[in-house]
Amino acid sequence: MLANRMLAASSAGGYSIPYSGSFNGTTAFLSLAVGASPTSLTDWMLGYWYKRSSTGSFQGVHSASAGCQNYFDTSDRFVMADQGSYTTTATYGTGTWKHRCIIADTTNGTAGSRLRIYDDGALTSAFDSATDPSASEASVWNTNITHNIGRTEHVASQYFAGLLADFVFVVGSGHTVNELINPSTLAPQNPALLTPNNYGFWLDFSNSGSLGADAYGTNNWTNSNVTQSTDTPTS
Repeated sequence: MLANRMLAASSAGGYSIPYSGSFNGTTAFLSLAVGASPTSLTDWMLGYWYKRSSTGSFQGVHSASAGCQNYFDTSDRFVMADQGSYTTTATYGTGTWKHRCIIADTTNGTAGSRLRIYDDGALTSAFDSATDPSASEASVWNTNITHNIGRTEHVASQYFAGLLADFVFVVGSGHTVNELINPSTLAPQNPALLTPNNYGFWLDFSNSGSLGADAYGTNNWTNSNVTQSTDTPTS
């Protein structure tokens, strides 16, 4: 599958995203039981494209027990709580594709750079509340517990409503947002060019019979009611 995606991208003269996953806001989510010791809990990058279909409610985007919550709140701000805790000043509406990238770098000597959130390739710096991670703080994400995409696991009603595309997670230091999106043109970058390491994954939603299939071929998620869509950032 990975080779086919690389061929399709190169033959078209640029990278395009053919499919997304559609989340209904009530029952649709993906889950993965991470079952071994991770390679790193201090250095990783996570990114995804999203298009919201409703606002004004708590909507979990990705989570790993109560210790790792990433969601939109009732004011449509983005909240990240894992290594540190952040609530954006910006709010996020419906109807357009946007990109989010989160880079964990808690071995960084600058507290404010240990966890970085990017919206459409630009570093987010305005927060209504912000608590930076401590030095070398380990994340809950990527530990040996059940992970979810499309809901907050410990609160049953907090489901994401909308579309997600190219949901990518890679482990290791030195990653930049430019590996996922061109900040100048907002063009998607090809995740096939990244090295995922053992615990990385790339959900491209291309396998209609198994929408949780990892395009990197290692970490396949269990699908519950997510459906395939051809509405994408490049369609």
